[in-house]
Amino acid sequence: IKPIYKSEAGQDQNQIHIPKVKRRLEGKDLEKEFNAASDFVQACTLSVPDGLYLRFYGLHKIATEGPCTAPPPFPHKLKPHNEWNAWNNLGDMSPEEAMNEYIAAARELFPSWAQAYYTRMKDEETSASATGSKGPGPASKTNELELGEIHVSAREGEIEDLKKHMEAGVAVNTRDSRKRTPLHLAVDHGHLGAVELLVSSNADVDAQDDQGQTPLHYAVRREKEDIALLLVKHRADLQIKDGDGNTAPDLCSSAWPFLKPAN
Repeated sequence: IKPIYKSEAGQDQNQIHIPKVKRRLEGKDLEKEFNAASDFVQACTLSVPDGLYLRFYGLHKIATEGPCTAPPPFPHKLKPHNEWNAWNNLGDMSPEEAMNEYIAAARELFPSWAQAYYTRMKDEETSASATGSKGPGPASKTNELELGEIHVSAREGEIEDLKKHMEAGVAVNTRDSRKRTPLHLAVDHGHLGAVELLVSSNADVDAQDDQGQTPLHYAVRREKEDIALLLVKHRADLQIKDGDGNTAPDLCSSAWPFLKPAN
């Protein structure tokens, strides 16, 4: 889906109402929409102008890790240095404010995504109301639903839920629409415990998403040194290149010794 800027977006009377930017979300609603927006923006990185990409990056870091406390990366690595500046320049912004600002930017840049999201939420509410009036449905679920659930559990770091999915026979390397495995999602959101569970359950540490990136690429991009080390200990391949021709070590802005190839 290509981004549509606010000045270019037309008005359609048939569209479901999308809340204004001034509407501030809280609690579970905030986390749910932030995660959905984050996943979509990440999938459309190539469509996001550089300046907005850095804005999204800084807001995501605040939302997931809080204000910047990391030292600046080596200045000769321009992209990591710009990303660090985008994070650091947001100062002591709260995670809740960062999530709301991230969502607002995603709504404006990708109105078609926002339209689809609110339509889906409305459908889910309608479905939940109907289910509640009829009682619980059958215990068995479709493979499509299970696929979605295991990825959500990995993204949220819900270890017990991950165990239940795998015990129910859901494949640990199940792919989503972007070819990501649950391990990709657990790494991307920094859930070390979930990563440990998945790799110990034979998750493919070298699985590549639709952009050719492995979980190790994700760990490096998110600057998760402990997770990157764990993946390397489980023999993650340092030489796999993504769609842009970069290995995970190529993208690393820090001097992590375990990412250096053995002599």
